[in-house]
Amino acid sequence: MSNALKRCRSQPYVKSRIADIPQLRGDIVLQVFTHKSLDFPGSSQKAFGNNARLAELGQQALELAVTDTLFHLKHPLLDVEEIARHRDGLLADDSIEHWVNSYDLRQKVRCLPEVVPLLDTAEERRFLFNSYVGAVCVQDGAQAVQNWIAQLIRPDCSEREKTVEAELEGSRASSPTPPPSKRMKSELLYVTVSQGRIQAPVVPPRFSSALPQFLNSSTAQPLPESRPSSPPPQPTHQPNPLTPARPNTQFLPMFNQAAMQRRVKVAYETSSTGPAHALTWHARCIVNDILKGQGDGVSKQLAKEAAARQAYYAMGWAPNAS
Repeated sequence: MSNALKRCRSQPYVKSRIADIPQLRGDIVLQVFTHKSLDFPGSSQKAFGNNARLAELGQQALELAVTDTLFHLKHPLLDVEEIARHRDGLLADDSIEHWVNSYDLRQKVRCLPEVVPLLDTAEERRFLFNSYVGAVCVQDGAQAVQNWIAQLIRPDCSEREKTVEAELEGSRASSPTPPPSKRMKSELLYVTVSQGRIQAPVVPPRFSSALPQFLNSSTAQPLPESRPSSPPPQPTHQPNPLTPARPNTQFLPMFNQAAMQRRVKVAYETSSTGPAHALTWHARCIVNDILKGQGDGVSKQLAKEAAARQAYYAMGWAPNAS
């Protein structure tokens, strides 16, 4: 093991500036930082309900964001059990305590005097952090949560990241034996909070788009070296920009997800013609009350797929659209 890595691991981890927390606006700020001890009859009828609703949403969004970040970790590529194990470690009570303290969330909570000592328990800290994550999801969408959490659990020290990656490459080249043990791999990925310090997992920068990471142009399927002398005829329908190597992949749910992340309203109008045993379906995709796509198919689903594909290009969301 190189001296550089030994020094990096032996010295205390110096926490640099933690990722900026998304700022809440309006009434939802008061909602998040008002303890349930101050709830009154009818409070659950407010726009966001009570904090329990926000905390439930936040818990699911937080787990998804961490899972997504670990899923896209390429060096090493984690299997299902490793993803679950590292996610549990990253979301342990020590990590939640560190984040709550780093963002000074507990100091902003309003509650009855007799409840103050309870705010410093693991259960209350997790409830508070989950409520804040849920509020971010409600206010800015799931992608905002993903961007924030990906930065939060990514290492702040770029030099350390380079040192660890160099050591991994060196160990692979010099020895045919499996590089690190399970304990070593866990340490390289993340270290849970110890003595008030937290070290995040080594995760490469995330693709910032709302689309899946495999859409990056650098990962597109290479073209075959031998090409026909004359250009092939143009396809009669636009290819699926999300999965260029799999044109038959379902497009509709991906389009709806992209629309949800952009906070636009999508509706579909469908109709059919022909005999009952051989219907032809026609679908219209309405985006913010404006017709953006139409399509036909032998089933309602295929017609909606075609309409959604056309609308995706019309909205300018396709990566390859000019």
